Amino acid sequence: MNSMTGFGEAAGPCAGGTLAVWIRTVNHKGLSVRVTMPDALEALADEAERQVRARLARGSVVVRIEARGAPGALPSLASLAPVARRLRALRAALRLDGPLDLQTVLSAAGGASRGVRTSPSASRPALDRTLGRALDALLRARAREGRALARDLR
Repeated sequence: MNSMTGFGEAAGPCAGGTLAVWIRTVNHKGLSVRVTMPDALEALADEAERQVRARLARGSVVVRIEARGAPGALPSLASLAPVARRLRALRAALRLDGPLDLQTVLSAAGGASRGVRTSPSASRPALDRTLGRALDALLRARAREGRALARDLR
């Protein structure tokens, strides 16, 4: 007997940094899968959902995938220049005074400063491995919870 409720996570290296996957399931009549991931990897969302559906039959499943750059990695000028332009335009539109400094640009860039700059095709093998390990952890957690539920029912 397996529980419908569980959690699994895994992290592993990918091109330019680390890929982390968290999967949470709760009871649901059918199988509902929701995958969230960085825009740069969005092309892999259908593949991630396919992998989840291949391993799970029921439940409401939420998969969160994050890509993080290597520690100390700085964002590229190409990723920060558009942010600075938008901030300057916003400052002018709102008639705000004061300089636009690097800390403000980095802060506004948010995910761009932490994200991995890689292509979906380069990240696919890492996603397959990491998602598979997270699904393995989820299934172990659901089996553990199922055993505990069976003991309680007996």
